Amino acid sequence: MTKAFIALTADKVEAGALVHLDGVLQQQTRLFHGGQCVCVLLVTFPPGSPEWEKWMRARTLDGMPVVRVNSIQSDAQPGSRA
Repeated sequence: MTKAFIALTADKVEAGALVHLDGVLQQQTRLFHGGQCVCVLLVTFPPGSPEWEKWMRARTLDGMPVVRVNSIQSDAQPGSRA
């Protein structure tokens, strides 16, 4: 894999929300210069990447933990009545 490093300068940076779409995690970041949006970066985090794993651990559904798929481990939380 080849790596590239690009230096961008901006007066203001706005990072968008992480969005789960078609099996990947994506985030848009907008760069502003002189009050005008001059660049939009779309970053894709594939399954298994550090950001993907962090997002999966933090994800909840109506305050309940994520259901473990393809696991025989119980979804019940310790100390709860399942």
